[in-house]
Formats: sequence, C-alpha cells, structure tokens
Amino acid sequence: MITHYITFDDNGNPTGAGSTIDGTIFPGALGCTQEQARNWQAYRKKDGLLVVDHLNAVSLAKSNQIAFLVAEHDRATVLPIEYTTKGGCTEKFPCDDKAISLLKRAVSAGREAWSANVWLSASGKVISPFSFEDAQRLLSEIEQRQFNLHQKLLMLISQVDTAKTTKAVQQIAWSD
Repeated sequence: MITHYITFDDNGNPTGAGSTIDGTIFPGALGCTQEQARNWQAYRKKDGLLVVDHLNAVSLAKSNQIAFLVAEHDRATVLPIEYTTKGGCTEKFPCDDKAISLLKRAVSAGREAWSANVWLSASGKVISPFSFEDAQRLLSEIEQRQFNLHQKLLMLISQVDTAKTTKAVQQIAWSD
C-alpha cells in the first residue's frame, strides 16, 4: 500500500511531499491523501495535525486555474475558423502558427505576388478560387478572433485574481 505524506519545517510550513511503498515517512512529516500530497503547498502543520492554510490554498488554486485558462486559450486560438470566400465557398481554415505565418507572408507579398488563386482548408482541401482579398479577409478574421480570445483570457485572469475563496476561483472557467 502506498502512503502519501507532506514534510514540514520547524514552523509548520510545508516543504514538500512524497510517497512510500513501505509506509515509512520522515520524522515530522504527516500522512495524507494523494490529493493532499499533490497540493502540499495548501497545508500547514498545527499542533501535530494537517490543516488547510487558507491563503496558500487560494494562491495555489489561483495559480492552477490561471494555468488551466491559459491552456484553454491556447487550444481555442488554433481551432480552425469558418470562412466564406468571395466566391461563396464556406470552409474551415487552419489557424495554427504555421498556417498564420504562411497567410501573413502571402498577404505581405502583395497582390502582384498572388498568382495561385488557391488556398488549403483545414482538412487539406484545395479551395479555388481563393482571391487575394480572401487571403486578406481570412487573415483579418483570424487576427480578430485571436484578439477577442486574448481579451477573454485577460478578463478571466482578472476575475481569478480578485476571487477570495478556492471555490470562487474554481468556478471561473473557459467556455467556447
């Protein structure tokens, strides 16, 4: 059976966590659940007991929630975007870094350099006709969506920063 534990300094502040197969824990350490060991910074040792350190718990919750929100933001920014060409073809187009870089290079090269009149959809389908104006508008829509998603992330992080309890922090979530 695995025993989980949290180690503490002489003042009761947590210094780390671990687990052991044989049940032996360090002197001064306290046994705990796997979840408590995973979030060891949220606890203190007081009178030989494991107690929640509210300030550390809220701080840890905020840090974890912001990391989650950033990951969800990053996921959302690369989702394909639906766009209808000037010719009336509606498709989803890729929004990953490589696709955006290629689109930016194509647009910055100018209308004179635009000769293929085609572009690839997110599924790899050749979209034709795909005019220079389509490339400009698609890039503009992608950049606008990225800006909106960034604004949303900043708003959510601001809400996390002002939350006072762990429960309040955990209720702030990303939604598509």
